[in-house]
Amino acid sequence: MTRLQSIENSLKEINETVFQELCDSLLIRRNNNYSAFSRTGSQSGKQKTTVGTPDSFFLLSNGKYIFVEHSTNITKGVNKLRDDIEKCLDDDKTGIHINYIAEIIICLNFNLNTSETELLQ
Repeated sequence: MTRLQSIENSLKEINETVFQELCDSLLIRRNNNYSAFSRTGSQSGKQKTTVGTPDSFFLLSNGKYIFVEHSTNITKGVNKLRDDIEKCLDDDKTGIHINYIAEIIICLNFNLNTSETELLQ
């Protein structure tokens, strides 16, 4: 087994909270142009997720937001992701008008085909 395959298999085996923490850690390293970061979908000091939209967000220095949604739910797959995106775009749920959303990042540990990706686009 290659190292990549080992990593991919390990990602499928971790729980949703650890996956969310890992993804957020990687995104923080990738995005250094933010003035605030919040993990709204996690309970502080506990390894548990919470219901909320978005799961995490960055407030950029220009006043816009990057919303982050995480999913390990292969059973609900693209339908859950579509619902997550729609919730991110609902300013009643987020308190943020769509004009202030620069990007929505989706972190998942399963594959999407091209038609599923296009649907989410």
